[in-house]
Amino acid sequence: MKSSQITLIVIGFILFALMATNPTLEDHRQAVIEKMKDKMAESSNSDSKNELQKAGEAIGMTIGQGLIDKAVIRDNYLFFSLTQINENYIGIGVASKVFIFFDSENNKIFSFSFTEIISLILIALSIFTLILYFIFV
Repeated sequence: MKSSQITLIVIGFILFALMATNPTLEDHRQAVIEKMKDKMAESSNSDSKNELQKAGEAIGMTIGQGLIDKAVIRDNYLFFSLTQINENYIGIGVASKVFIFFDSENNKIFSFSFTEIISLILIALSIFTLILYFIFV
């Protein structure tokens, strides 16, 4: 078998694996909810809370989860998917994982335009292609 055939088989296998492990809408929603829960837990000290504060947070999370279920949209691009809220892209899903873009220094979620996301993906694919080229050539 020629190295070009092996390269095509490897690329085909990787693309098939990416398609098979593309996260679902529910995965994107859960990632946003988990990020919210993590940030809420960091922002407040659980030892100093009374029962009323804990109940208020539980109610807030229930309401917030309902809003997130309606607001989060998944844009599917077969090999990856994007997390969108209010026409802002806030995350990317690939290989069964959803990554929410979060700035821990300013404690806020980043949002990107569609063209910015596609540019980042094309750069990553270019780097990946170069790596495969140098491995198999």
